[in-house]
Amino acid sequence: MLLWSLICAGFCAVARAESSNATEPMQSIQRLIQDANSIKRTDATRAIKLAHTGLSQLEDSTESPEKLILFNILAIAYLQSGELASSEEYAQNALILSGKLQQDLAQAEALNTLGAMHWYQGDHDLAKSYFEQSLAVRMEIEDSAGLASVYNNLGILEEIQGRYHRAIDNYLLSIENAKRTTQKDLLARPLTNLGVVNQMLKNYNEALNYYQEALTLKLELNDFPGAALAYNNISEIYREREDLSAAEAALLAGLALLDNQQAPQQLALLSVNLAAVYVELNRPLEARSLFSRAEAINNTINNPRIRMHLAQGQARLFFANNHYPEALTYATQFHTLAAAEQDQQSLKKAYYLLYQIYQATQSSADALDALLAYSNLQEILYSQDNSRYVASLQAEFENERKERELAQLRENSALSALALKRQQLFNYGTILLAIIALLVLVLFFRARANRIQTSLLEQKVAQRTQEIQDNALTIKQLLAEKEDLLQHKNELFSVISHEFRTPLTLISGPIEFLFGNSRSQPVKDATRRIQANTHRLMRLVDQLLDLARIDQKIAPKPALVDASRYAQFLLSNMEPLFTQRQLVLTANIGKDCQIAVNPESLEKIMVNLVSNAIKYTTKGGEIKIELARQEDHVLFAVTDNGIGIAEADQARIFQRFTRLETDLSKSTPGTGIGLALVKELVEHAHGEIKLHSRLHEGSRFEVLFPIALNDRASNDINNVSLQQNTYPGQANPNTTSLVYATEIQCLSIDSDSRMPLYLRPDEDHYHAESQSKESPEHTILIVDDCAEMRDFIGLCLGPQFNCLYAEDGKDGVRLALQEIPDLIITDLMMPTTDGYQFAKILREESLTCHIPIVMLTAKGEAEARLTAWQTNIDEFIEKPFSTTELVLRCNNLLNIRQLLSSHLRDHLSKGSTEKGRSEIQINPSDKQFLQKLHGFLEHNYMENIRAREISSALCITEKQLQRKVKALTHETVPTFVRNYRLQRGAERLAAGENITRVALDVGFSSQNYFSTAFSARYGCSPTEYRKAQQAAV
Repeated sequence: MLLWSLICAGFCAVARAESSNATEPMQSIQRLIQDANSIKRTDATRAIKLAHTGLSQLEDSTESPEKLILFNILAIAYLQSGELASSEEYAQNALILSGKLQQDLAQAEALNTLGAMHWYQGDHDLAKSYFEQSLAVRMEIEDSAGLASVYNNLGILEEIQGRYHRAIDNYLLSIENAKRTTQKDLLARPLTNLGVVNQMLKNYNEALNYYQEALTLKLELNDFPGAALAYNNISEIYREREDLSAAEAALLAGLALLDNQQAPQQLALLSVNLAAVYVELNRPLEARSLFSRAEAINNTINNPRIRMHLAQGQARLFFANNHYPEALTYATQFHTLAAAEQDQQSLKKAYYLLYQIYQATQSSADALDALLAYSNLQEILYSQDNSRYVASLQAEFENERKERELAQLRENSALSALALKRQQLFNYGTILLAIIALLVLVLFFRARANRIQTSLLEQKVAQRTQEIQDNALTIKQLLAEKEDLLQHKNELFSVISHEFRTPLTLISGPIEFLFGNSRSQPVKDATRRIQANTHRLMRLVDQLLDLARIDQKIAPKPALVDASRYAQFLLSNMEPLFTQRQLVLTANIGKDCQIAVNPESLEKIMVNLVSNAIKYTTKGGEIKIELARQEDHVLFAVTDNGIGIAEADQARIFQRFTRLETDLSKSTPGTGIGLALVKELVEHAHGEIKLHSRLHEGSRFEVLFPIALNDRASNDINNVSLQQNTYPGQANPNTTSLVYATEIQCLSIDSDSRMPLYLRPDEDHYHAESQSKESPEHTILIVDDCAEMRDFIGLCLGPQFNCLYAEDGKDGVRLALQEIPDLIITDLMMPTTDGYQFAKILREESLTCHIPIVMLTAKGEAEARLTAWQTNIDEFIEKPFSTTELVLRCNNLLNIRQLLSSHLRDHLSKGSTEKGRSEIQINPSDKQFLQKLHGFLEHNYMENIRAREISSALCITEKQLQRKVKALTHETVPTFVRNYRLQRGAERLAAGENITRVALDVGFSSQNYFSTAFSARYGCSPTEYRKAQQAAV
């Protein structure tokens, strides 16, 4: 917007009156001057041609006013076209000729052009000098229009150099002079520039007022391109205020003014800005259309700054719509154009945009480079701003000091003159007064010097304080950015570790299935080794997840546990390993060793320390395990006579991913995570771990836990009943016991031991099940975004159940409503709709609220489990899972569902005939469905109704009706209707009505059919039932 204010005020060429007998050639030159002067800023190329034609018609030696006017026209036209050397040549010629002809106005015009030319070249000081010379000439001739233009240019120079208060003063002087003329365009320019300054100073209300005043003047002048630019400025204010609707309205109004106007640059600029607003409003189609329009226009005018804004806007558009490759292409183009334009603010935005794109595409290294470049450039710009601001303050202070000194000198001169006059008048008396005045003056100067020195010191202190505060803020921001990067790293680490569980499940499950169904011993041996290595990988994933949780400061909740039971259970499970490796075990397990620690953390600590002792102790070695209660803590120690650890390596043995290079360690599998995890788990339990070791002699690891508090009401300790948990892992066999089993399996890879029982399917039971159920009775819906996982679960459940498949939560909801399955198995982490949302939707639907839901997930945290129970999930199984366990849990849920259905059916059949019967508790949605069904039957049971009519009345399909009624009551729809009719008949029989009439009224075709059905339902004939009810009354 400053570009349109860089050219000085319109040149008002007044040709001197010609004599009445002017020749025809002179009239032709006057017409050329008039035409060229009118288009010198709008069509510079044509104006140059006309001016040169006029010069060619004048004699070379002629020094006439016409030639002076043509020189000024050529200087301005060449300036407009960017040919600065030619512009300077003709401006200098005009300056020389105006001096000879004593044409002050033309001289001021030439000085103004020279100032603008040096401005374009970036020499602001020389440009200011020429403008001030032009200003002096115009003040002498009282040229208000010229003064308005020059003051406006001086204001822009001051604004560029950061002296905003001086810029505002010049703009106000420009407005004052412009109001003395009738030229509204002269008034519009400083108003626009005042809006710019106030916008930069964040005085948005004042800026908006100035922009609107400039807009009114542009509209009155029918300057539609200028008015469009005013609307563009107004839109920027609204965007600063985040009022995007108002910004859109302003830009649309500006574009409307450009219809049928030859203003491609303004049209391209407003189109790009409106597209940027649509990007922020999440209207990608409209934004893309406007970007294409602006790009087509800019291809004709080739404006590099508009091309740069186009690249920025298109990059943000594609980034907002997750089209990261296209966003990266345009962001790179934006960066290149900003660097070519040397626009550091745009370059900073380009680096930050590249950082966002690389971060979204998980290109961590590129994202870090872009972020560092952004931070460095931001620091440079901040330093430059501070330097300019300090220089400005120093210059202002120096100017103020000089002005004060000049004033003081004037005052001193006046006092000296007065003293001399008094000395002449009063002789010695005046001398005395002069001495007194001199003493007063000395005291005044001293006090003033003290004040100035104090003021300078205060300014320096304030400046230094501000610098310290700014540096502290910068350090705080950098630390926050570092914490944010670490947080993102930990989150990414956690997600990747979670994603390992699905492929591990697809390895573990089929291997388990193959092991259970194979009769070949070599195949069993191979599958056993694969299964063991799968559990080794699973253990590594769990350790990585534990470290990620610790990094994220997610501390496991402590519980009051008896460490003695855990140690005994550990030894009983790992005893075969000592025998297998020919190791001597000495155990000394004390009693009553209660500590406050998370049970799973305690297991991991014990298992890691004992397994390390086993791995790094050679055959025939000895391992000693101690657990004892001491004064204020519980000691758990593991001692071995294995390879030992050198003293130089003991300081780093607890660091992550650290493994010592020894002959035995090279042949022993490991990752260097175990001891690091143990140390951090111990410290989270407020304990301490110590190491005593000598190379080739053995090692002793000691863990000290504080004695547990006796305060059972503590808010941060979950009191675990030791009577309920007789061994660790009983409360949750899928997680806790797996710690031992996985470690045992990892240590037994090369052994000939059989696969653990909990991992081996019951072959006879499995084959018996699959052979006994040729046509599955129950239907199970499997929802998982992984096709392999869906197929594997279907392979496991296919022999016993009819399986349906859905690839995500949305498709699962559709199939569940359409098919009404008996049970649903769903994954947790799915695109579009995750497992929690999927379950919530089903629980809110009356057709599906009764269906049991099993959730399979790689997320085994306590928080995920709690969320699942809160969402009314029936079973929560962590991957990798046992196929036998999955089948058993599905059968258990279906059996429970069948028992509930039978109980509900009995309740519905006897509820109306038995007084005082308590109401059964069922799901509100199921209750609402049954109420609607009973309501329909209440009004239509005497008619010949079919399932199709009932489903139509309930606004569901016939299949949905059949499945829903079957699931709730374990009856078909005809049986349910017949039993409802029998129930109403029983009520009327109890009232003593005629049996034949009752049979026909409740919808039976004959009394015999009614009696037969009634006897089968109630165990007695209608007559006996009526007599029994009347006797009871």
